[in-house]
Amino acid sequence: MNARNITLYLLMGYFGISTVIQANVLSELYKKALQKSELISQQSSVLSGSKARVSEAYSAFFPLINISAQYNRQPLISGFASDIFPESQTILKAQLSQSLFKGFRDFNAIDQLKWTQIHHEFSLKAAQLDLAKEVVKAFYSLKSEKEDASLLKEAISMNKLRLIELKKWRRLGRVKTSSLFELESSIATQEADQLNAELQIALAEKVITFLTDQIPDTLSSEPYPPQIVSFNWQELALKKPEVMSAEFEFKSAQAGTHIATGAYLPSIDLIGNYYPIRDVGALKNSPWDASIIATLPLYLWGTIDTQITQAKSLQSQKEQMLSLTKRKAIEEIENSLLILKNGFLQCEKLKVANTYALENYTAKDKEFKLGLISLSDVLIAQTNWVQTQRLYQKIKNNLCLNYELLKISAGIPFPE
Repeated sequence: MNARNITLYLLMGYFGISTVIQANVLSELYKKALQKSELISQQSSVLSGSKARVSEAYSAFFPLINISAQYNRQPLISGFASDIFPESQTILKAQLSQSLFKGFRDFNAIDQLKWTQIHHEFSLKAAQLDLAKEVVKAFYSLKSEKEDASLLKEAISMNKLRLIELKKWRRLGRVKTSSLFELESSIATQEADQLNAELQIALAEKVITFLTDQIPDTLSSEPYPPQIVSFNWQELALKKPEVMSAEFEFKSAQAGTHIATGAYLPSIDLIGNYYPIRDVGALKNSPWDASIIATLPLYLWGTIDTQITQAKSLQSQKEQMLSLTKRKAIEEIENSLLILKNGFLQCEKLKVANTYALENYTAKDKEFKLGLISLSDVLIAQTNWVQTQRLYQKIKNNLCLNYELLKISAGIPFPE
């Protein structure tokens, strides 16, 4: 398979397989699971907090306005005028401070928070798709086990009718007593299998109830109409939420490096004061003042270098994680395609095997009634047919499950 161009053309129904779609049921179960999931609620809360931090970051561009009141009292200093060093002084001040330049750290901080917000958005989508996978697995597990139990029930019913018939034949001397024991043993084995199937149904129901708080009313299926479904799977794989989440997490780390580097640049601030009350002192008749303050870091004992090193290290880690996430996404899609293609081939072979197993069982049954073969031959043929049916049904369900999982892995949502 060419990893650079993974395009699959799926002809649903091409092999004559009764593949099924449960779009409406799955969609409803998924909606219930979304409402119930604590993890989804937690991710939504994280996203809300991230949006709030972006809004908060924009406040760095607006001035700060504060009002303060101050009362001072001090002893008089001899030799100095009281207007210069008053004994008491009352000041009411309104101050406006505006940052003019911060070494672009404020712009980079907004970028970082924006990338982090988008990272959390895709993390939420990834969590939703993971939940969708759990719902699909639980649904098809329940469906498969119920169909398996139904096949076993049908086989047991057939054998019990045969047992009634053989008991009549035994009284007429047409069959041996050992044949009755053999059939009853076969029934008991099938009943044991049915008990196990019922246990698996109960477990599957617990899983789907845990996820959605309900068990689907119906598991009836609609066949896929024959259609070609074509996607560029690699392109979809690289747009998966977990890949996009890792990409924006990397961008956030890049912005963090720019923020750390900007600490070497000067910061410039404008500060203005207005004094409604300044009753004494040399500046009592001056109602306002303004100043521009420029600060340039000269030496911070390696603090800035350390912060830059840490930021670059984090950026490198996120870059490696992005690369790994992309490779895993493509590998997951490739593996899913291989499993799906193999599932189609298995279904094709098992459909043929099921047809021949039924014909073999029917022929053996006729031969037994004609006295040509023993009951053991019939039971072996019947067991082979039932097991082939069960396997065929499971493979068909697995095929549908794997197709749904492939779509979810590629980020294709359930239809509304």
